[in-house]
Amino acid sequence: MSGLVLAIIVAAIGVTACVTWFGILRRRKAETELGIQALANLKWRDCIAVVLEALHRDGYQRSAVAEAPAGGATEVMLTKDGQDVLLDYKHGTAYHLTESNVREFVNDVSLNGAREGILVTLGSAEPGALRVAATHNVHLIGGQALWPMLVGA
Repeated sequence: MSGLVLAIIVAAIGVTACVTWFGILRRRKAETELGIQALANLKWRDCIAVVLEALHRDGYQRSAVAEAPAGGATEVMLTKDGQDVLLDYKHGTAYHLTESNVREFVNDVSLNGAREGILVTLGSAEPGALRVAATHNVHLIGGQALWPMLVGA
């Protein structure tokens, strides 16, 4: 009898732990989706300001020669540890970074004399885009990774 009681207690603890764990995961996923949607509802200039603030916490500063993005320009030159870093931002949750998008950005990084690049989107990136970025010193930050970075999670 005591073995049966012990088994029931262990099973109840296991079920409670699973429900709690998956509830937390589900809540985090829902929070991320709502956060990305809230960012998408902002004007792109407001959203890039939030991204710049988060990058500032990570040690990135606006370059002394950098100007505020003009017109439709979404590229901003940053510095970290004395090195130039080019940031490009693609607004909208439907944006899907492809390998060619990343190759074009790699060229922009080189043309601007930056040592690395950060390509941010509220959308997602194809596996080929991730491969190209990894081999060319470009950091891709898609929506699912962006929200936790912005809230400091």
